[in-house]
Amino acid sequence: MEKFECWMVQYHGYDLEHHEPSLRPGEKCVITQFHDESCFHANEFKKSAWLKEGTTVLQKKSCGHLIHVSDSINEEDGRLIQHNDQGQTIQDAWKIIYPGAAGDAWWDTAQLLTQVANAIDIFNVTHPECEALFIFDQSSTHALLGPNALHPFKMNKGNGGKQCKQSDTVILDYNPDISLCGKVQKMTTDSGAARGLQTVLEENGMCQYDIFLLSKPLTHPPQYWGYSKYHYCEAFKVTFADAKATAMDSLESCPLDTIHHFINHAGHFMSAYCQGLTGRAAEWAVKKQHSHRCILRCAMLAIESILNT
Repeated sequence: MEKFECWMVQYHGYDLEHHEPSLRPGEKCVITQFHDESCFHANEFKKSAWLKEGTTVLQKKSCGHLIHVSDSINEEDGRLIQHNDQGQTIQDAWKIIYPGAAGDAWWDTAQLLTQVANAIDIFNVTHPECEALFIFDQSSTHALLGPNALHPFKMNKGNGGKQCKQSDTVILDYNPDISLCGKVQKMTTDSGAARGLQTVLEENGMCQYDIFLLSKPLTHPPQYWGYSKYHYCEAFKVTFADAKATAMDSLESCPLDTIHHFINHAGHFMSAYCQGLTGRAAEWAVKKQHSHRCILRCAMLAIESILNT
């Protein structure tokens, strides 16, 4: 992400001061598209209310029908939308479905790919002089492999057992162990049994790893969903049609300046993680430097002085 920031428009400080990138000939401005998904329920309301003594609110036992939203957010537009000259919406990048027993099919990779293709078309029309950088979270839907791809979840840890036998492959040229690059890797043992995942990874030199815990998400959509969910729960809804309309209104209620602040907040944590901070230390640094786009060196020095005392 850091290498793309030199081509991005940035908004600094409390007043969100606008900073254009310094582009060289042939370079284009990069606009980041943060993709995420969230759900609303028809019977979802706020958790607290002022009541007279001895009274209570009778709420429905079920959460109600589901409203699933998949959308992309960016700093330039907020939500990715194509408007005409009168300001009316021509195309919208979001995809809203109502899955359930008698509703739409559940969200899957095929629907996501269709949505992303549509979002790219909208971006090319609305920002013809820019390039899009799409960012997705680590969802099982986003990580789905093709039907004929090598799949680690279909392999045992050890050799043999009930697992499918896969075709031999070639170790990639960017393998950590240079001596193995380009060599054929057998996917069966000498006895003909399927090889396990551990053996395959060891031969690829990929058994060295570090555990890196991130205390906060690196993108801002969760904050955007939270803002929309708050307004959705505050609204009075009687029918499912009311819930649908309220969900759309809530998604469009988040101001662009607020989205800028959300993106900057995510940028603070990215900067802290890149400088080696994790957990509470990262949270402290972000709180200390919340008016900046990134964590400054002075915050790092303050942490080091605390740790050394």
